[in-house]
Amino acid sequence: MASFHGPLHRFCQENDFYLFGSTLTVGDMETAYNHLMAGTLTKQELLDAVIKRSLRHVVEGYVKDACAKFSSFAGREKILLDAVEAHFAGKYTLSVPVFFAQLEGILRQIGALTYKDNIKPTIKRDIWGNRLLFAIEDAVGAFNAFISKLYEGQKNDGFNRNPVLHGMNLTYDTEEYSLILLLAICEVRIFLWFEENTKRVV
Repeated sequence: MASFHGPLHRFCQENDFYLFGSTLTVGDMETAYNHLMAGTLTKQELLDAVIKRSLRHVVEGYVKDACAKFSSFAGREKILLDAVEAHFAGKYTLSVPVFFAQLEGILRQIGALTYKDNIKPTIKRDIWGNRLLFAIEDAVGAFNAFISKLYEGQKNDGFNRNPVLHGMNLTYDTEEYSLILLLAICEVRIFLWFEENTKRVV
């Protein structure tokens, strides 16, 4: 799968998406890569694959595990699980703002950012190479770029934290937006798990 990651991450960045590789199977990734090489891959194809693999019991398991193991998730379980319930009930008007706020809170705690600090990506990128986890290093770079776009300051249109949480974007309630934020929260848990359970080897 390593050879698929770079090209697919670049495709996703160019299409305002993030490659949730931990959600997709090897077969999904291979199919997407073959379509990319053939020039037929679309963002919707990747989104459909991610939706298919994002089962409620799986994301609930990620949330519960993260809340039990990582301080940045502690105390958030009820809020996150209520938002997951809203997501799978199709109540995206409720799930999207909650996921936006909780993802920001988690990232702030990881990076020790105060309320006054501008939100920024806080997942470490410089620790993976010496652990020989090069695919994760690439994923973190792409993820941080994706987060920067989601929380870009002074942006007043499109899918972005500011127009949604300030009540200016009234058309944010889509399955795509809700799922992206939910999986972004799960992705943070994956990065934290690898950081905690791997060691420097070079």
